[in-house]
Amino acid sequence: MKISNFSLEVISFESVKKFDIQWATFQSPSGEFTVGPGHSPIVSIISSDSSVRFKPKNGDVDNFAVMNGVLVVSQSGLAQILMM
Repeated sequence: MKISNFSLEVISFESVKKFDIQWATFQSPSGEFTVGPGHSPIVSIISSDSSVRFKPKNGDVDNFAVMNGVLVVSQSGLAQILMM
């Protein structure tokens, strides 16, 4: 099954933000990795005090800081960051 849509949700205590993206790059304790459409499901810790880079479908590469978080990538084309 080919997934062409890919979304990033950033969930914090204050809000939920959603972006339609082409890819996103994260820092984990094991190193940096990139996810995008068709990526296998994964659950990973995001390294403390790191940044997430992402490419919106229509726009320039952007980033934001992550103090502590968990990344969950589903088979349906959704990457969720749970900020703690």
